[in-house]
Amino acid sequence: MANLYLILPESEPQNQWMHSNEQFQDERLIVRFVGELRNKIWSIRIENYEGSYDGINIQNFLKDFTEVAEYYPNPSFRLLRSILSEWRNWRDQKTHSKEKEYFVHQQAINNHTFCECAERMVISQDHIISFQF
Repeated sequence: MANLYLILPESEPQNQWMHSNEQFQDERLIVRFVGELRNKIWSIRIENYEGSYDGINIQNFLKDFTEVAEYYPNPSFRLLRSILSEWRNWRDQKTHSKEKEYFVHQQAINNHTFCECAERMVISQDHIISFQF
């Protein structure tokens, strides 16, 4: 079984190699993005994989949009929750250790999806696929 990890662009990227979500400041673009994500996930629904996301990454992705959503609920956010309903938040059962050092592009990282991917690869010898936008 393959492990598939979703990593979305962030409002406040924590690392130099993470994408910013500023390209989605237009509501039409976020609607299109979530629709494309839905289509990609729908296209692999019959494959043998376990889908995981990072709850903190999702919150960071939505951070700039939540203020408006309090007054005007965005259908894209409901769709995103629906898309990920069969996936799991890896933070609920994380395996990576604070005692270990993890690096991406020579930048130290901690408490990140890539740390979790690395640790799960070592533990289970499963295939890891990062689904980054």
